[in-house]
Amino acid sequence: MKKLLLFGPDSIHLVNYLELISGYFDEVLVVTDGQNSSLKYPKQETVSFSIRNPFNNKTKISKLKRIIKEFNPSIIHMHNIGTGAYLLEKATRDISVPKIATAWGSDVLVAPQRSFIFRRIAKNVLLNFDYFTCDAYFMANEMQKLVEREIDIKIANFGVERVEIDETAKENIIYSNRLHNPLYRIELIIDLFLKYSENNPNSDWKLVVAATGSETETLKQKVEKSNFASRIEFVGWINSEQNLGWYKKAKIYISIPKSDGTSISLLEAMENGCVPIVSNLPANNEWITDEFNGVVFKNKFDLPLEKAVSMNRDFIAKINRDIIQIHGLKPSNRNKFLSIYNQALDIK
Repeated sequence: MKKLLLFGPDSIHLVNYLELISGYFDEVLVVTDGQNSSLKYPKQETVSFSIRNPFNNKTKISKLKRIIKEFNPSIIHMHNIGTGAYLLEKATRDISVPKIATAWGSDVLVAPQRSFIFRRIAKNVLLNFDYFTCDAYFMANEMQKLVEREIDIKIANFGVERVEIDETAKENIIYSNRLHNPLYRIELIIDLFLKYSENNPNSDWKLVVAATGSETETLKQKVEKSNFASRIEFVGWINSEQNLGWYKKAKIYISIPKSDGTSISLLEAMENGCVPIVSNLPANNEWITDEFNGVVFKNKFDLPLEKAVSMNRDFIAKINRDIIQIHGLKPSNRNKFLSIYNQALDIK
């Protein structure tokens, strides 16, 4: 019997990953920080990932050891090398079960540069786990820099579904769906759209802003005070079906965070025939070549919307869907993760 203990933040990403590998394991136990009660898993245990209190940490590590002993997993797979990783790495040091760690992005790109503690957490995981994955080559390189020993890191993402594009459904819509917090720079997206609208007052282009976050109300107030409030629509937190609907309508997709790995949202936009506008980050540059299959936003003096509007969208859609066919679809990425499990379990 193959049993997986899946460990990570209580996130839709974890749900999506479970769907990706569905059917491989006979039994799955998910251990999360229990932050999102709306998410459902086959079987779940919760442990706070906060590590501020050393005494509480010992209690949490003991709880994790008990959970692991009772469940007796064939494989332990950690997602996101953050504070929870500290607890799981400590709890599994003396457990001889294959251990896999999947980096999500800022956990290995940003946090280790800001804090010695996070750098130490990432380093300990990389030294004491057996298999590693991330979604971009440059991220793998950054992980390798954290440790002296050579580590084998497989490049894989959670994949997207193949879709059909209906050109008649496309509208002059620019779509943004990242969280409303400082990392994702939604305010800058709005500024870029307002600048485009000022330069093109007769334009019928519209900006649709999905998702929510700590900056939502501030962003709405900013738009209300502008001269183009009628051209910007906030659609709030949406489900996957609604998200797909906006991809199908939008001609342009924009995501310009300060830091990122390979974003599934970008892959979905590419698959749905949107012209992508992305920030100038190594992971994005692995998918998008500036003014070939999208626009890479480099600095505040750029006019990315003007560039995207004028590009040959039919050509870009074909190129990007070919790229996704090879590297971004769920079946190929499922096989990558399953190959790691087969190797860990010595299944030929």
